[in-house]
Amino acid sequence: MGFKAKRKTLTLKFTDPDYDGFEVVMRRMTIDDTFTFNDYELREWEAKVRAGDIPKAEIDARMQEMWEGLADAVVSWNLEDDRDNPIPVSVAAIRGQDPDFFWTLVRAWIMAMLIKVDDDTKAPSSDGKPSEELQIPMEPLSGSRAS
Repeated sequence: MGFKAKRKTLTLKFTDPDYDGFEVVMRRMTIDDTFTFNDYELREWEAKVRAGDIPKAEIDARMQEMWEGLADAVVSWNLEDDRDNPIPVSVAAIRGQDPDFFWTLVRAWIMAMLIKVDDDTKAPSSDGKPSEELQIPMEPLSGSRAS
């Protein structure tokens, strides 16, 4: 019998009143997800798309990758259609929403990954001394190379 790593989840919170009552549970990002959904890189990419600097085929491929990644990451949500029927999580369900919905969900997932809830880095060390990394003197690099 092998080891199976537990999948950690995040419950997303939305500050926009348009999403009041929307509940989403997502798994934490994988390493691959962190490359696909890198916030800084995504903002640069969006600017290039708006400027017309990225070919349509590249845009389509990147969007498909993001739709699939997001659909795979959603564990559960309470999204319903206009007739109060639950909408199952799928790429088609995500693509069927307003673009603002997609980007709001992406940004909330990114933000949830950036926030450390159980951050123990502020806890004092067991021996009362700072870690070695904090004691290493750092000097600026000189402009010339040693020969």
